[in-house]
Amino acid sequence: MKQSIRDKLEHLTGRLDELDRELAAEDSARDMNAFRDLSRERAEIEPVVVLYLAFRQAETDCETARELLDDPEMRELGQLELESGAARIAEL
Repeated sequence: MKQSIRDKLEHLTGRLDELDRELAAEDSARDMNAFRDLSRERAEIEPVVVLYLAFRQAETDCETARELLDDPEMRELGQLELESGAARIAEL
């Protein structure tokens, strides 16, 4: 994945956290227009962030599997995990 895309996705991940905090704030419902706008923005970016987080987890799983390849006793499991992670990344 290009670094510029990864940076944008990281920004969206941070923005989703920020939106969650704003929407959970005690006074968030005082301005219903602002609340609605925040809710809409959250609804737009959440699916993208969920996929990105799954992608990051698959990358982490692949890295862990690569480490298993160095252990002769765990090589087969590592290979299976690496293939599974690579398939998940391709799917995402």
